[in-house]
Amino acid sequence: MEEENRADRDRTVRYFVRATRREFDLPLPLAIAAVDMLMAVTDQAGKLVGQGQLDVEAATEMCVELITGGLARLARRSDLFP
Repeated sequence: MEEENRADRDRTVRYFVRATRREFDLPLPLAIAAVDMLMAVTDQAGKLVGQGQLDVEAATEMCVELITGGLARLARRSDLFP
């Protein structure tokens, strides 16, 4: 089961890396790093929902704002990253 979960995560990361590159025109290494880091945001949001600290709608909205805003800003600064 662990191998299946890892394969699912890898597929998800590849999907979001492609989408991130297409939408924000980030270089591949930067897109991979950003998506990997942003996966922690969604993981934490899920934990907060599970603990009853946030409802699903609020957590979803926060994730969308953090992710899209962060990626847009990163795209404007991508010249700083190799």
